[in-house]
Amino acid sequence: MKGSERVRDSDCADEDKPENPRAGIAEVVRLHHAGIGNIRWTQCGHPPYRGDWSSSIRAGAEMIVRRQTALFLDYDGTLVDLAATPEAAHPPQGLVPLLQRLAVDLDGAVAILSGRTVADIDRMLAPLEATVGGVHGAEIRMADGALECLETPEELAGIRTLCKALGSEAPALRIEDKGQAIAVHFRAVPEAEERVGQALRAALAASRDLELIHGKMVYEVRRPGMHKGAVLQRLMQRMPFRDRTPLMIGDDRTDEDAFAMALQLGGSAIKVGEGDTVAPSRLANPDAVRHLLARAVETMKDDQ
Repeated sequence: MKGSERVRDSDCADEDKPENPRAGIAEVVRLHHAGIGNIRWTQCGHPPYRGDWSSSIRAGAEMIVRRQTALFLDYDGTLVDLAATPEAAHPPQGLVPLLQRLAVDLDGAVAILSGRTVADIDRMLAPLEATVGGVHGAEIRMADGALECLETPEELAGIRTLCKALGSEAPALRIEDKGQAIAVHFRAVPEAEERVGQALRAALAASRDLELIHGKMVYEVRRPGMHKGAVLQRLMQRMPFRDRTPLMIGDDRTDEDAFAMALQLGGSAIKVGEGDTVAPSRLANPDAVRHLLARAVETMKDDQ
């Protein structure tokens, strides 16, 4: 395409399209890798997505549209690009209205599953009123405002002291105290990764109440069994998620439990970016995710 030229679905040659345009996400990704599904796509009202995963965007949107989907979304690295600090990861213009529209179209069956606290997600996505699983499920806030929180393990006090000491040794470390968990971000000082990991592993060697999780440029200490897969399972037992098909979209190791649970419950999962995963499908980056969601909204609007 030249310049800002737009390409409509009807402009795409038939030979560029998968034989079954309503095939599952995994099948369209397979076709793409085989050189069959490289479909050009643009959505009216949205800038054309110029990545390599336009066929996956189309298929993912169709899954949301054609099935009674319960949509679960990570925040950092999925809805928004990763930033130098969590505070800098602001939603791009148009994302919040897009999520609001999805929540309406899916009768409220949209949830944000994040390592952030519920309060932090609320600040980032205001005025969105959606279900949020915060701190990997230690906090659950339903769309109606009902909030549930797990008790904070007593051992976390000692870890809190250790993390403050680590922060004194390397001021560029960012210590994030979430109440029920503590995260040590080393994105600004990657050379501290080994030292931080060794210190935390040693402190937790005999612990039964806490575990160490290694994410993207972060270590996190949390309660065992407190993960996104568990909160997805709990939400799928409640309205408005019950009796729907789960679709989880995320980018990090901490999303793998939710991918596995969505698949176990008969749904699907999409991994954003590189890395090993149990998810059957993949998108390149948050830009592709936002275009997938926009595609679903526009399609549901056309079907009304």
